[in-house]
Amino acid sequence: MAQGPEGTELYVKVLIVDDSVVYRRLIRSILSSMEDVIIVGEAGNGRDALKMVEELSPEIIALDVEMPIMGGIETLEHLSKMENRPLVIMVSAYTRGGAEITFRCLELGAIDFVAKPDGPCMAENLKTLEKELRRKVGLAQNKALLRRVTRNLPSGRPASDLEHLCSPEGSLNRKSDQQVRNQQNRIQPDRASHEKGHHEDESSSDSRAEYSHETQSDHHHHKLLNWPHQSFDVIAIAISTGGPKALGDVIPLLPANLNLPVLIVQHMPEMFTGVLADSLSKKSRIAVAEARDGETLLPGRVYIAQGGRQMGLIPSKDGGSTVRIRITDDPPENHCRPSADYLFRDLAGIFGARVLAIIMTGMGSDGTRGLLALKLQGARVLAQDMKSCVVYGMPGEALKAGVVDQVINLDLLARAITEAAGQ
Repeated sequence: MAQGPEGTELYVKVLIVDDSVVYRRLIRSILSSMEDVIIVGEAGNGRDALKMVEELSPEIIALDVEMPIMGGIETLEHLSKMENRPLVIMVSAYTRGGAEITFRCLELGAIDFVAKPDGPCMAENLKTLEKELRRKVGLAQNKALLRRVTRNLPSGRPASDLEHLCSPEGSLNRKSDQQVRNQQNRIQPDRASHEKGHHEDESSSDSRAEYSHETQSDHHHHKLLNWPHQSFDVIAIAISTGGPKALGDVIPLLPANLNLPVLIVQHMPEMFTGVLADSLSKKSRIAVAEARDGETLLPGRVYIAQGGRQMGLIPSKDGGSTVRIRITDDPPENHCRPSADYLFRDLAGIFGARVLAIIMTGMGSDGTRGLLALKLQGARVLAQDMKSCVVYGMPGEALKAGVVDQVINLDLLARAITEAAGQ
């Protein structure tokens, strides 16, 4: 077997759980072709799967959403009580009901999902399923490796040091995580530089964590953002893997009367973004909905880009202040539709410096080019920190590109948005 950091073997053990024999065989065929993936078993329902988890100790489970005897939700509820629970990827039917159950599973701790394609062309369906499974199990493989490595870390070395190293963009592909952490150190809040007696390399993730803790416990006396005098007209969020749970931790904390509109690009198939919007709407004081073509951008509203389509903006034809949403079938960018780069370019052209863009957990680099366009106009950029991300790809790429003004923990994002709105 291949060897990874600290001499760790790179293989991971995977359990497949699906009531369809055909899908179990199909998933086995796809995953067996992946390097360093071992299929340790198959189960047709959640009850049998839980027994196999105890016996076989899989690190990853590909879990069907809807099954007889015990379905995905109940299975996850049992898994959540385990001390070393496996990483779970849901395999969902491409239906409204399947999407709704999938979101509940993500809330219970599943790290991602794959929608079973239902297009008219079987060959294309298989191709899509294989691509998504390989990509997302590969992500889980890296996270499982990180878990294994951190169990044997020398005392004093933070686990976060290895997060990027074990990510899809990390040193498993022969890239160093040092450049990302160095970039984080360079863009830390000026407050960190006020602390005397600290060497430059000590004002990294540990001192950031101390600062985040201080601001949460003493928030009445400290401004969170480094540029309190800059005004904004709009908030824009780019997010992917880990997004539904992260957004569920942020959006419900926003006030109903937020003075700004919030635009969100969440990488997701069509139908799933509508369920995401409905789920957030039920939990939130602020109005949340899937964006519609032609609607006017208004403060106190959260607009989620439609899955499978691009979301941009159109300025008022008469030169007024009205800005409308445009939904198009333009091609994917960075293999993404919706794409954050697509939205960010329109924001840069219409709002210029009066944009606060937030790049959050997610795989890949979507958003980085658009953030550069925004930065050239004087806009500000927040990046979710490594520790609170499920995947550090998108924030990490933005950091490496030098387009981030400030790194922030997920727990503080709602407060940062409210502060940016002057509230």
